[in-house]
Amino acid sequence: MYIFKNKYFKKDRIFEFLFVLFNSVFIKFISFLINLFYARLNDIENYGLFLFIRNTLSTVENIFSSTVGNLAIKNISLNIDNRSYINSYLIKYFIYNFITFLFLTLITLIIPKQLFYNYFSLNDFVRIRYILFFILLFLILNTSYFQKIYFTLNLFKDLFFFKIFLNISFVFVYYYFIKWFYFSGAILSLILFYLVDNLFFIITYQRKYKIKNIILENKTQFSFKENGLLLISNLITLLLFWLIRKYYIDTSKSFEAIAIFDTYFQFLTIIMMLTGSISNILLKSLSKVEKNILKSVFIKSVIINLIIIIFLSSFFLIFSNFIISIFGIIFFKYKFLIYYIILISIFASLTSLFNRLFIVLNKIHFILFGTLISTIISISTIFIKISNIPERLCVFFLLYYLTSFLISFILYKFKF
Repeated sequence: MYIFKNKYFKKDRIFEFLFVLFNSVFIKFISFLINLFYARLNDIENYGLFLFIRNTLSTVENIFSSTVGNLAIKNISLNIDNRSYINSYLIKYFIYNFITFLFLTLITLIIPKQLFYNYFSLNDFVRIRYILFFILLFLILNTSYFQKIYFTLNLFKDLFFFKIFLNISFVFVYYYFIKWFYFSGAILSLILFYLVDNLFFIITYQRKYKIKNIILENKTQFSFKENGLLLISNLITLLLFWLIRKYYIDTSKSFEAIAIFDTYFQFLTIIMMLTGSISNILLKSLSKVEKNILKSVFIKSVIINLIIIIFLSSFFLIFSNFIISIFGIIFFKYKFLIYYIILISIFASLTSLFNRLFIVLNKIHFILFGTLISTIISISTIFIKISNIPERLCVFFLLYYLTSFLISFILYKFKF
């Protein structure tokens, strides 16, 4: 195809994309099974609670990945042959990760207990559940960062085969832990999964790169302009997405609407995971690209993203009846939400590509500006008179990503 006639879309880059793509599909399929297990083994209220907690963790991970992870891809790609730099960078960002974990833990601990009592059942194990939640969050953030490092160092083949083995071996663990211990079992099984995942990354990296007697190089230090603005932007998004869900939980005094919405929203996360794989390859390539062909490579990446979205959307539309029916009859009457999800995926994926381009161009303030405007406009959806909450949430996310895309496109045209 013409779009691949470019040294940045050569054969090894295509194979890299296919490896990452298949790995993403497989991991998301396992995540889909976990949701299905929980939906079939619990009532819709407990299922909604579980999805709310999982999506909170996923949102935090996405924020961390979008800041620390994307900047890691960019900077390590520019210093791919400097092992000392990479080791120093890894340690510094691991410290950054740990500080982030402590900060989020502290914020969570000072939140009034009643807020947590709304989301965790009142029993003797509530404090243990707090601890499990913090541990799981820390392990997820580690895994997100380690995956970015492995991807940037072209170690994705090792990651690919290990992930397949690990996910297959944990399917029965997920099922029986959820069946026997319900919510706590689901969290505990995820902790075990990410703990093994972390140990694999650490051991294999140590074998290949031998971290010892590392001097933290000054040139790997953070700048507020590069890290701070991006972190602020993503924290705003994190709080917005979490608060809008909490608002509708409080309004309805039930987790049922969240359960319905997030069951459909997982289709968006599948699409975003796959297109995100392309975005990571794009960021890795654009970091080395000459300025005069930057626009050409970016446009070709957008075309590839749209092709994948069309293919996945067609698949979901064809098999939506079967997929939704296995979750339960109550979800089937909201099948029309799949059309919202497809529209959201288009604008969310394109916005993600623009954000990665702005990172390469050191235009982080563009991302923050777009986030602020999108936040203000999307909040207006709480005043829209739509009878059911799942559809109102879909309108909220559609308006947010549509606004983000339009602003990004305008700024892109301004830059080029």
